[in-house]
Amino acid sequence: MQSCTECYFTMVICLAVTIKAEQTANTETNDPLAIYKAELDKARVKRTTTYVLESYSVRSVYQCGFLWWTECSRYHTAYRAKEVIATTPPPTGPPPVEVCHMWGRFCYPGNCPDAASQCTCMDGFSEYDCLRIDNPPSIDNCIVTVKNTNTREEKESPCSSSNTMPETVYVKDRSMTDVSVSWSTHFNPAEGQTYPTKPYYVEDFNVGVVDSSAQFTFQQPGLADVSNSYHCWTNFGNDNPISTRQSCQNDFTSTVQSVKDNSSLIVGVSAVNGGFIRMLIEFWGFSFDRNEYYHGRRFSMIARFVYDLEAPYHCSLKPGSTCLDKMLDIGVGYTNQSAININWSGWMDDISGVEKYEIEIFPSVPGNGTLGCSPNADESQTFNKDVTSVTVNLHEPDVYCVLLVVSDKAENHRYAMRYLLFDDQYTVDIMPHYPMMVVSARYTRDTYWQINGENMVK
Repeated sequence: MQSCTECYFTMVICLAVTIKAEQTANTETNDPLAIYKAELDKARVKRTTTYVLESYSVRSVYQCGFLWWTECSRYHTAYRAKEVIATTPPPTGPPPVEVCHMWGRFCYPGNCPDAASQCTCMDGFSEYDCLRIDNPPSIDNCIVTVKNTNTREEKESPCSSSNTMPETVYVKDRSMTDVSVSWSTHFNPAEGQTYPTKPYYVEDFNVGVVDSSAQFTFQQPGLADVSNSYHCWTNFGNDNPISTRQSCQNDFTSTVQSVKDNSSLIVGVSAVNGGFIRMLIEFWGFSFDRNEYYHGRRFSMIARFVYDLEAPYHCSLKPGSTCLDKMLDIGVGYTNQSAININWSGWMDDISGVEKYEIEIFPSVPGNGTLGCSPNADESQTFNKDVTSVTVNLHEPDVYCVLLVVSDKAENHRYAMRYLLFDDQYTVDIMPHYPMMVVSARYTRDTYWQINGENMVK
């Protein structure tokens, strides 16, 4: 619109033309954002409008000379109204709500110190209008337990971050398929800081955990995976974030009643954060709410169980094996030396691996015509999987049972045993009331000499 209009008649006509031109220009502006910005601008700046009469010269061109072939100019004085606008600027440094608003950048939680393009988000938020949550929620006290409801036996494992390889817990009971998982989750991005004051157009704002769940998956060799999931809450979501610490518990009864050897159970626990900002939109006398949602992050933890149903075995027992390692070696089987060297090697476990060895030495006891072992050990020592020999000291002459216990990580056990006669005394005491007799172990009698101590006892 021109600032003034040429007038050849009166001042009233000039003003009328000016106002009409301004109205015409306004009707051509139909962009709601431009209109709203103009309204905000008027609210910030106080305007005073006056008109003054201004004179100026007007040039007229007409034909003159012979046969009017010549063009001539004539000048006269005309008058026009000039609009003079006096403004009172707003205070220096307008508040952020004057720069960030719902039609442009609302920038919350954050502020715009000088312009909307300079939106500065609060720590923990980023991207356009601070709608990205930078930090994931936390998961604490995550424990997964597998159970056999009949025997009440159970094994548990703490959860590990999904970014690392979880520690595998090995299970030896194929019926241990019921699962219990418990955890707590929490997210509060304002810990240690304060949210900025809400601008007038922010009606509500809330962020927190919007979902937390557990996923159960059985993986068996040669079979399809069996999966199930559980959500901690039923009313979760971006419209209802939970900012306080919440505890979750779920007992999962599996449809897998008996698992195969080398099957796996994987339990994953996750939590997602998010939230919303609700803004009041006011426009030309109308108002309505508009929601924007925050983009959160997911944090996951995992626990893994593997079913190892077989005990360790010796390499010599594998079909076609040429293994010459000895299960348990104590020497010749009789000695007068108290220091006994015990050796073993060649033990294996294909799934969980050998975890430890135990050496136990028991005095022998007779029973039902056979040689047995006392339930109370004179000596017991435990070694890690890298130890393959030990020296023990015997104190009293006797026939001893030397027992090796081989255990894998699932607590399956395999045993090897040898008999050892130890006698470091060189005297023979004769009891007068019990004469010494030698009875031959003939085939006609129900007795046999024990001549081989190398057989493995299971």
